[in-house]
Amino acid sequence: MALTHDAWKSLKEGNDYPVTFQIEERSRALEMTAWRSSRGRMGLRQIFADEAVGQQLLEDLRRGGTLSAIYEGRPLASFALADASAVVEELRRCQAS
Repeated sequence: MALTHDAWKSLKEGNDYPVTFQIEERSRALEMTAWRSSRGRMGLRQIFADEAVGQQLLEDLRRGGTLSAIYEGRPLASFALADASAVVEELRRCQAS
């Protein structure tokens, strides 16, 4: 999972930041690591080494609703998950191939 934004100038590459993801009533806290994308933008990402954790997140996304990312009580981003089910199914097909 990754989030990037042009305005995130204060992130320090390699540092960890606690981000909470909330999908409707379900909430999940993650340590996301700051990184610089190939286009120079700063972002936060989390790579799931535990397949079960990644699968649970995909299931939460598939259910739909709204995904909110929160850092230190402040919203970072909010996404409508209207087409997330189709995206998750395509991700699974790609992984299977």
